[in-house]
Amino acid sequence: MRIAVLSEEDAGRYEALCAGADGFTLFHSWKYRRLLLALLDCRALYLGAEEGGRLAAVLPLMARSGRYGVVYNSLPFFGSHGGVLGEAGAAEAALWKGFRDLISGADTASVNVVMNPFRPVAPPFPCDFTDTRIGQVTPIDGCADPDVLRRRIVASARYDVRVAERNGISVAIENDAFASLEEMHRERMENLGGQAKPHEFFTLVPEIFQVGHDYDLYVARRDRAVVAALLVFYCGAAAEYFMPAVRPEHRSSQPTAALVFRAMQDAAARGYRLWNWGGTWPSQEGVMRFKRNWGAADRPYSYYTAVANKALLRASAAELVAAYPGFYTVPFAQLARQA
Repeated sequence: MRIAVLSEEDAGRYEALCAGADGFTLFHSWKYRRLLLALLDCRALYLGAEEGGRLAAVLPLMARSGRYGVVYNSLPFFGSHGGVLGEAGAAEAALWKGFRDLISGADTASVNVVMNPFRPVAPPFPCDFTDTRIGQVTPIDGCADPDVLRRRIVASARYDVRVAERNGISVAIENDAFASLEEMHRERMENLGGQAKPHEFFTLVPEIFQVGHDYDLYVARRDRAVVAALLVFYCGAAAEYFMPAVRPEHRSSQPTAALVFRAMQDAAARGYRLWNWGGTWPSQEGVMRFKRNWGAADRPYSYYTAVANKALLRASAAELVAAYPGFYTVPFAQLARQA
């Protein structure tokens, strides 16, 4: 078994392996690799396990050098998950050994692996911290039929769809509406005190991904005005609920329910079997309840972090974000404990 760092020349065989692997989602795709490279000023160290010239398994990894050394993420950028895809057994074991060898350098600051909720096993490297998220997934087989979808969701979700209808909410795919999505996303993050995705994300998605094939942007309007939007990616067996945004003053008219109801039907009609809601903090009970109302089942998974340079734990969150933008360095909750 040979471990190699994959290059752009390997894109075709990498994608072919991933397409047939259990747990293949947007984050493991080669196009997402290109997005991360363009956004984050980082290095791609995607590992492949080869046997007899055949690619048997892969492990995506990004590295970013900074003030405290090199931070390794599988993967960076707002909780993108990584870990191994492909054959279990010898190929997977060899990949993790290659991973451990790669991150063992003296200049390593920290290492973080966000495990795939579809393959939520613990990675075999020594960790200092573990942080849990709740992935949630709704089966959408047969849900191209709106009556089938209505039976899959609970009464409160059906009620929200009716509220949207009574308020005259219309939904359409408007793949040129990224400016509206960005505006609403930034407003939402400011209201929550969170970190918004950079402007470059909204310009790079249409450049890197194929419109109508890799993604669609759904827009909800009321009296012709844009009141909400939802970016949906398609990859593997799943449609990814990637970025919802809504104008706060229109939240009560339930445009998000209308967006999800339409987008789920469309994804099912295209042959996607799963609607992947992404990860949620265990403390976000209201968010998890909303997703469960839409038929979601929980898939817990974890972030696994090893800290080689303990100076990271004495830094502030602002310092770490500035030094390693888009990368997960350490759980910020641990910074207060080390102060």
